[in-house]
Amino acid sequence: MWPKRLLVVGADGALGRAACAHFSALGATVIGTTRRRNSDHHFLDLTVPASWEILPEVDAVVICAGVTSIVDCAQDPAGAMQVNVRGTVGLAWQMAAQGAFVLYLSSNQVFDGSIARRGRDSAPCPVSEYGRNKALAEAGMRHLIDRNTGAVLRLTKVMTPGTAIIQSWRRDLKAGRRIGPFSNLPLAPISVDFALETIETILSDRQSGVFHASSHEDSSYLSLAHVVAEHDGADPGLIRPIEAVPGSIGFDSMPRFSSLDMQVEMSEFDLQPPSAKDVFRSVLAA
Repeated sequence: MWPKRLLVVGADGALGRAACAHFSALGATVIGTTRRRNSDHHFLDLTVPASWEILPEVDAVVICAGVTSIVDCAQDPAGAMQVNVRGTVGLAWQMAAQGAFVLYLSSNQVFDGSIARRGRDSAPCPVSEYGRNKALAEAGMRHLIDRNTGAVLRLTKVMTPGTAIIQSWRRDLKAGRRIGPFSNLPLAPISVDFALETIETILSDRQSGVFHASSHEDSSYLSLAHVVAEHDGADPGLIRPIEAVPGSIGFDSMPRFSSLDMQVEMSEFDLQPPSAKDVFRSVLAA
């Protein structure tokens, strides 16, 4: 299998942990990084280039690390820029110069959410500081894509059994407490397994370019709340939807959609985008 040696940057995040386990199970030697000291993983801080110098030689790199909270990026744009753009692009270029293929994990947030199933060739038009960071990092990756040494994978909302909002709602519903899901915030969820399948396909074929992983259609956090209540046998009357206010959740304006087009992945990789409700149910069943 290729890659034989893989570096996962951000190995203590949900997707990073899953990637380490997945590729280890496939027989690869996986090296993870973390910005937390006294860990089993290699120490790496995206804001400290000196910490990059001790990284081992690998065949490929998956960059999962970054400031991922939309609210945190809005509250500290300078700090987010340092991590999500300058540090990320700098590390990507360094690892590519050492001979590694670099896969950068981006987001549907590079778009404004004005249309569904946004195409990969659409010009970035973010409406959050987080989205602007991702768009700038993608631009920095273009140098590697043009030289067939890198790729960008835009992911929609990746859900796991441990997704915080699901766990919080389940606890509250079980206790008979009301929950307030956003009725006007879209999501096009994918499972962590689908994200890993897409990552594996790109890496094993060493595919340069911009790729998408998304559910087939958009859903909402309100729909997710109803699926959670149904699965757990909770009272749906405890669900009291609220409307998100753009500024309070880090957006300049509210997106209407979050889904991405997957025609290329369907035709070239035989990757079929899941339905949103199937993703909700599979995560809850897990």
